[in-house]
Parts: sequence; structure tokens; C-alpha cells
Amino acid sequence: MTPFDYLSVLNSIVLGLGLTQLLSGFASMMRSRRRVRMYWPVPVQMAAIFLITVQLWWALFSLQYERHWNFAQFLVVLMQPVSVYLCAALITPDFTGNETIDLREAYFSESRWFFASILFVVAASVA
Repeated sequence: MTPFDYLSVLNSIVLGLGLTQLLSGFASMMRSRRRVRMYWPVPVQMAAIFLITVQLWWALFSLQYERHWNFAQFLVVLMQPVSVYLCAALITPDFTGNETIDLREAYFSESRWFFASILFVVAASVA
């Protein structure tokens, strides 16, 4: 087992949690469609974060040729999946309860944190 094999497990778990968040949120949105007021940017951004997550997982595969790892390098690499997970968690509305869900209201209530996490993705990518 190479160091990349060992370290990529945690990255894959975090990215998998992000995909789970997006897919379960989308399924909840479809199941609760009668009590959801749709706002088109939410599903569009959920789809974009889905593609970003898959692309990040694919891009991290190129690190397999890196033979020498230290904690700081790994922490910088781990920040990308963590920040993408935060994007997924913040764009997915909460479907607990029986009240009507206004996706526009949910979007704007989390928009600052969502866009801050996108900026963090970019910063982690540059690092």
C-alpha cells in the first residue's frame, strides 16, 4: 500500500459524504415536491456541486505519483474535499418537519456561507 492509497481513503470518504448529502437532499426535494416552493438556482447549484465533487475526486487521482507526503501537504489537499462538502451541506435545504419549504428563502439564508465555502474551495485549490 502506497502513502497515496492510505491518504486517499479520507479524501474519498469526505467526498462521498458530500455526494450523499447532495443526492439525499435532491431525493428529499423530489419526495416533498408538494410542499416545496421551487427556486431554480438551488437545483442548478446542487448539480454544479455534484460535478465539482466528481471532478475533484478524479483530479485527486493525479496525486498518486506523489511519493513523499507530510501532514501539511495532506492537510492542504484535505481542505478541498472538506470545503466542497460544506458547499453541498449549505446548498441542500433542511426537509425536516411538515412545513412548506421556500427554496428561495433557504438559498438566501445560507448564501453568504455557501459562497464563502466556494471561495475556500478556490483558495484550497490554489494552495
